[in-house]
Amino acid sequence: MPIYEYTCSGCGRLFEQLVQSREQEAELACPHCGSR
Repeated sequence: MPIYEYTCSGCGRLFEQLVQSREQEAELACPHCGSR
């Protein structure tokens, strides 16, 4: 399963997340500030 890199729109920090489906991607929250 792929690991994707995201940039938070709230705090601007980078984080990586294992994403299994598009539905799961829509529910991602930044682990640093909790922004979606």
